[in-house]
Amino acid sequence: MGKMIDEFNSYRTRMNERIMDTAEMNEIFMIANLVGGSIVIPHYRRALEYWEELNSNLS
Repeated sequence: MGKMIDEFNSYRTRMNERIMDTAEMNEIFMIANLVGGSIVIPHYRRALEYWEELNSNLS
């Protein structure tokens, strides 16, 4: 599960246009935590960093 989050966010940061808002991303992260459990926490943190970086670059 964590590898999927990493791959998604790596791909997502290369995209030029936004297809999701923060609320939708938070929902995805919550589902990943529910399914993956505590093992995905480090990947979740990294995903949040990517998301924040993406949002700051697009602003």
